Amino acid sequence: MKLLLCADMHIRFDISICRNSNFIDIQEQVLKQIVKIYKQNKCENLIIAGDLLNKWNPNKSQEIENLIFNIFKDVNVLIIAGNHCLPMHNLENLNKSSLGVICNFPNFHLLDNNPIEKDNYIIHGFSYNQEIKNIKSDKFNIAVIHKYCEPETLSEYINDGITASYLLEKYNFDLIITGDNHTGFIYDKDNRFVINPGCITRQVSDKKFYKPFIVLLDTENKKHEQIYLCDNNPEDVSDEHIEEIKIKEDRINSFIEKLKSQSKFDLDFINNMKLYILENKIEKEIEEMIFKIIEGGLK
Repeated sequence: MKLLLCADMHIRFDISICRNSNFIDIQEQVLKQIVKIYKQNKCENLIIAGDLLNKWNPNKSQEIENLIFNIFKDVNVLIIAGNHCLPMHNLENLNKSSLGVICNFPNFHLLDNNPIEKDNYIIHGFSYNQEIKNIKSDKFNIAVIHKYCEPETLSEYINDGITASYLLEKYNFDLIITGDNHTGFIYDKDNRFVINPGCITRQVSDKKFYKPFIVLLDTENKKHEQIYLCDNNPEDVSDEHIEEIKIKEDRINSFIEKLKSQSKFDLDFINNMKLYILENKIEKEIEEMIFKIIEGGLK
């Protein structure tokens, strides 16, 4: 039998700052492509290793729930919860989220404490912050977890992560499917695997040249195949906002330095602002707008 492996869908109806207005259409195209691949290969299950949603309580939750219901209505989905799906990153709050609603769909199955067992494989699931239990089995033994993972060494900036090599040393699973790291990889050691499918769409600027993929797994011969998704055009991802942020930061820093240079400078922000306005002859209309904003922020 065949399984289709993915993670970190981060389905949303708002648009990331690095994407243009066609992102919503591209996102739907990617989801439909995944379903098409599932059907073409007669897969038994689609496995999602967490973060189906971008927010646990999105403004358009019902629209997202309906989208997921309609697109995946003919797909058997095995899923775990990622941190983005959970209120306050707490699994006990699952039923307060859209994922709690989605897991009640008849074709969705939350793997936590509910493994799926077939003739030649068994699948266990451990949602975000759940303890991973070391479970033995004579069958092809699969675990699905949502924890940041890299192949053999962690990047310097990662404080809470794990390596694929460590997972295979510590646990008895033949295959561990991980989510949270949006850069996909496949780690193979002694014919045992850690597969991190990565993100299905690019929602941050550092993924401009990244090519998202999902993984098709044959549970009988243990072979896997990467299948690339259609969100792969570098021109659809922009990093212009990074330069805009830098310009704003430079302006703020310049403003602070000017304040520091004033002889009457003190620690009261409003007094400093009044002093700056007075000495720099700011227009009355702009002055009123500044203090309206300040007063609104202090309420």
